[in-house]
Amino acid sequence: PSQGSVGASGDLAPLAHLALAMIGEGEDGRTLTAQGSKPVTLEAKEGLAFVNGTQAQTGLAALLVSDAWMLWHAAHAAAAMSLEAVRGTPDPFDARIHDARPHPWQQRSAALLRELLADSEIRESHRENDPRVQDAYSLRCTPQVLGAVGEGLAFAERLVTTELNAATDNPLVFGDDGGCGLRRRGDSWNAGLLPGAELLLQCEQHALCSQGNAPQFQVSCTTDTQGIAEQLKTSITSLAGIRAFDRCL
Repeated sequence: PSQGSVGASGDLAPLAHLALAMIGEGEDGRTLTAQGSKPVTLEAKEGLAFVNGTQAQTGLAALLVSDAWMLWHAAHAAAAMSLEAVRGTPDPFDARIHDARPHPWQQRSAALLRELLADSEIRESHRENDPRVQDAYSLRCTPQVLGAVGEGLAFAERLVTTELNAATDNPLVFGDDGGCGLRRRGDSWNAGLLPGAELLLQCEQHALCSQGNAPQFQVSCTTDTQGIAEQLKTSITSLAGIRAFDRCL
């Protein structure tokens, strides 16, 4: 093909041209076979995966969701270690606080942090006579941030799970139940369950960006040698004060 893409999830002509070579057909297929490449033998309906991008989108999305959940759990471990490093308090993760704003994944996030920080000897070292009122926003509000990320990932997982178990064929051939009953049994329906809009519109980039922002600020707090409180005393309205405030949000 010389005209490029049609901009759809299934660029039939360009993809079919590639698939033709893979099964040993056409000029390119014969060239590959002559060079010792073994043609792919397709089973029923497997050809659809070569001419429709929805399957590739779904596969990539499934891997992304799996990796994102591992990153979500790792972000909690990083937050717990950051809190320990600055001798922070786990009190903001108390279940009663998050029951008052009962977003499910925020509650799960707080519970995971409580589990990670349970029996901390570092916490006991500064439980009494600590003059600080509260920890940095990026530390004490970890469940609110990562909880929102969890909501987004759970939604993405639901879409991917549905898509993995869905038909993306065109046409569709219904069995003995006769489909919706408007046509006789065994007829094929040319509809078009091909577009990957559901997966595309639920791209996880926003959730992953939010997940990455919190650890950035947490690391900044743990490596801040001068101390955010001392910098803010200079002047929150000064450029240096604003930058220091931004680093530990």
